[in-house]
Amino acid sequence: MRFLALVLSLFLAAPASADTGRLSEMLRMIPDAAIPPGAPRLDIAYGNGDAVRGIARNGNEAWPADDWAHEFATLRSAPPGQAEALRAAGGSTMSLGYFDWVHSLEVGAPPARMGVHSLFPDSEMRLRGALFSRGMEMATRNGQMVLWEGATDHEARAAAVDPENPFLRGDGIALRFIVEPERAIWASGWPQIELMQAGAGAALSERPEVAQALAALGDAVRREGRLVAVRMSLDLGGAGLSDWPEAPLAGVFLADVVNRREEAAVLGLIFPPGTDADAIALRLRERWGGSMLARWGAEPELTAIPGARPGFVLTISGDWGADEAASNDALASLLRARENGTLAALLAP
Repeated sequence: MRFLALVLSLFLAAPASADTGRLSEMLRMIPDAAIPPGAPRLDIAYGNGDAVRGIARNGNEAWPADDWAHEFATLRSAPPGQAEALRAAGGSTMSLGYFDWVHSLEVGAPPARMGVHSLFPDSEMRLRGALFSRGMEMATRNGQMVLWEGATDHEARAAAVDPENPFLRGDGIALRFIVEPERAIWASGWPQIELMQAGAGAALSERPEVAQALAALGDAVRREGRLVAVRMSLDLGGAGLSDWPEAPLAGVFLADVVNRREEAAVLGLIFPPGTDADAIALRLRERWGGSMLARWGAEPELTAIPGARPGFVLTISGDWGADEAASNDALASLLRARENGTLAALLAP
């Protein structure tokens, strides 16, 4: 009995794993060597539509609730450019519909772009047919058929611009595409697609900057629920993130998290080595009460990010909201705080 009690106590004490979908698994499909030397930054967008889909249905499988669930789930989870293409195409593009967006990963490392998209058996055939119908060229690389267009790696071609293509997006960038039974992998350059095929060497998830951010994200998701989507940017060149002028940042992630009929927005801020992140967090706490974000809580919920590059995570949470599954009100509030200067005022020296 004492042995059984010991086993049970160890089991109950074990920390729950974070429900981050397949983010880490998909990042392991991209070798770190696929990031071009000298790339100034790394942008990662991942979404798991199933995190919203089941909740949005609310147990109702019948039309129209089911159709709405697919649309809400995809537009919240799909990488931004892919969501824009779906909107432009009215919900169906490249023979894929809202229900085909479950696990999607897109990685940008200028000038390269690459990604992984989960597929069902029927969506594999539909996507392959759509790529053939585009008249893409065919080549065999490492024993696999690669469909491709664009002779120059990473080149944006005005003649190929197609706002309804979720992978080329609106810039007509070169594309190399492999369709497998359970996933599609794609990239804007031959070196990237061949490295993804080989899968050898260190994975992108092992890069120290990425590993630190993933650990912080996982801790936050473990506390709050289930990851719907995350948008992550990491400085690789030491110049900071120009599109995040709120503070000198080495990294940032913004995540949409759900837990039944509750939602949370998670903002991770990572600073250059040597930054006094505690002092920045203290300023945020002192200024919080007079900001628009104070309606989400009398005190900000902050959690330190350990590592060589210090930082912290800000979490705000609330209930499902009037629009139910269509959007995350907490996340929308954080985005408004960025746009109107509130976040910058909270962080500024």
